[in-house]
Amino acid sequence: MDLVSMTNSVLQKIPVVLIPTANDGILLQRYQPFFKKYEDAVIRGFYDVVYGDQEAIHRASGLNQAILGRFIHIEIDNLLVQGRAILHEKVQQAAA
Repeated sequence: MDLVSMTNSVLQKIPVVLIPTANDGILLQRYQPFFKKYEDAVIRGFYDVVYGDQEAIHRASGLNQAILGRFIHIEIDNLLVQGRAILHEKVQQAAA
């Protein structure tokens, strides 16, 4: 699977409620000065919290590995299904 197909596949699995809407964009633009004012502090604070807690790093690492492993298994299953379908089609064509 190429990167574009994989990206599209992942994006299609995102719940609709999590996809930003045009109204979300309007709100972000309206309050952009506020967000810009605190952007550095929020980002720095986020990473200080995440990378400052060794237990959190360990949990996040394990979670990332679990998510990646699950994603890889799903994609392998999809590829196997596609491969079986192609093989079945070739067998049918050869038998015809």
